[in-house]
Amino acid sequence: MMNTTGPPSLNLTIHSGYSLPKADLLSSIDAYCVVYVPLLGGKLDIIKTKVIDDNANPTWNAALFRTDVDASRDMLIEVWDKDALKDEIVCRVNVPLPRLWNERYWNNQKFVLECLGKHKPYKGASECGLVISAFSQISFADLVQRVNAPNKFVDPVKKILVYPIIGVLEDKLYLKVSITKRFKVSILDTSLSRNLALFEIVGRDVGTKIITAKSPKTKFGITYRRKLKLKKCDPHALANLKLLVAGLTKVESKGVDVIVGEHGWAGSMSYDQAKKTLRNITVDEQKKRIFMNEANYAYMVDYDSSNFDQKIWLKEEASAKGYHAEFIYHKGKSCVVTSHQEPQLQQHTGALYRFSSQVKDSEYGTPFKEFSVDLYQRINPMQVMLSGTYLPLL
Repeated sequence: MMNTTGPPSLNLTIHSGYSLPKADLLSSIDAYCVVYVPLLGGKLDIIKTKVIDDNANPTWNAALFRTDVDASRDMLIEVWDKDALKDEIVCRVNVPLPRLWNERYWNNQKFVLECLGKHKPYKGASECGLVISAFSQISFADLVQRVNAPNKFVDPVKKILVYPIIGVLEDKLYLKVSITKRFKVSILDTSLSRNLALFEIVGRDVGTKIITAKSPKTKFGITYRRKLKLKKCDPHALANLKLLVAGLTKVESKGVDVIVGEHGWAGSMSYDQAKKTLRNITVDEQKKRIFMNEANYAYMVDYDSSNFDQKIWLKEEASAKGYHAEFIYHKGKSCVVTSHQEPQLQQHTGALYRFSSQVKDSEYGTPFKEFSVDLYQRINPMQVMLSGTYLPLL
């Protein structure tokens, strides 16, 4: 059992259901879940997932985070069938929260559902159920007590905690934890020089949103120039969170207008024109993507997108040599770098890629000259385990 003084919090993901009963005559169940989270004072917080139509094995990946959870009571999850006239409850399960507080973390745990009334598991299956992940974590007050670091900033009203990651990059990186309607983790970089800090999660691809301030920001008792946000903070992330850190030396900054010009781009080109005209490219016909191959990365243009998405893919051999690349929009302030747990094989190129970087939602017609690719060399890279060590949530 966790040694806590304050009420714990629950980080839950309902991934999917399996072999759910056939609730309609002509189709499979139109399933959604209703979750009853027990709170202190005998209260209940009721949350509904989205509806997945006509599927006995629906995938919701519904995430929720709640504070002030009553750890002594079970959590009820019901599965309902959406109907035009009247929704119907089909099955249910009591999730034992006291057990979760003892075990701390469940990863893709199966829970067998109790079928109600005439309902039975789909097509003679022996059981039906839900697959969930859950992470029981200490309260904000307990986290503040456990973090023993100098220059610790605490806002007990907004539930924000900021503190340095001691022993990493000369203590220039600060971990920011925010506990409100969602649990958020980010890094604040106070260094004068450019550093690399990317979140990594065991067994999963993970995106880090890098936000560069136009001028230094003074907040939480520190002055920082870059903020790095973890894109997805779910139970698996909180139990397996790492940080890849390094110093950075810029090797080159190349305008995208120069890159596409070297490949033969001129004016505005349709997908078919680009395929016929551009040099040293590979094409993904299925997804209507064109890859312009550079020495250390490939620059990708996605035609099958409402926003003309662009991305760069850092080659695996370049990553092994210590390179890091970022796709920059000069009128924006952020980019997203995704760390892939396993090298990504692009079937149409035959190349392996370890990292990708993109600026999302750029509009059609945005000039190529407003973008660039910055290539860096990593200096003294190291991995830091955040979960448990610097982020003592259990």
